[in-house]
Parts: sequence; C-alpha cells; structure tokens
Amino acid sequence: MFTILLKKVNGNAYQRYFKSFDNAKKVMDEEVSRWISEGAEPLMKIDRMNIEKGFYEYEANLKLIEDGKTYNVSFALLDGYFQDED
Repeated sequence: MFTILLKKVNGNAYQRYFKSFDNAKKVMDEEVSRWISEGAEPLMKIDRMNIEKGFYEYEANLKLIEDGKTYNVSFALLDGYFQDED
C-alpha cells in the first residue's frame, strides 16, 4: 500500500506518491501552510476516521484571490495499492 497526495488547482489534478502516510501528511501540511501564508483562505479541513466507509480522511480546501483571479485549491490523501500484487 502507498499514499497518494492529490492536489487540485481550479480542477487541474496533480498527484504524488509516498511510501509513508506520515511523510505525505507532512508535505501536505507544509503546502497548505504555504498557500495560507501567501493569502489563501482556508475553507474546510477534514481529519478523521470514517468508520462507516472504513478509511481515514485527510483533506483541505482553500481559496485564493490574486490579481482578480480566484484559485480553488484542494488537497487530499488517498490510499493506493497495486491491484495485481500476489
């Protein structure tokens, strides 16, 4: 299993893959903090175990207005696995 850090900026998706959930979480937290320090407004953050669905949810949504343009930015950590593993 591995962790996918998914970042979407105005609908354009970027993915990075990590062996360690803790490393992915650290990188995501650093990026969210950087966006906020550059003026982004935090809209929502989820940090919980979803018992009904059986997985951990870690997400953040931000909005940045710069030079009259609005940037909607979302981050999420997703579980990944190789389907063809024995």
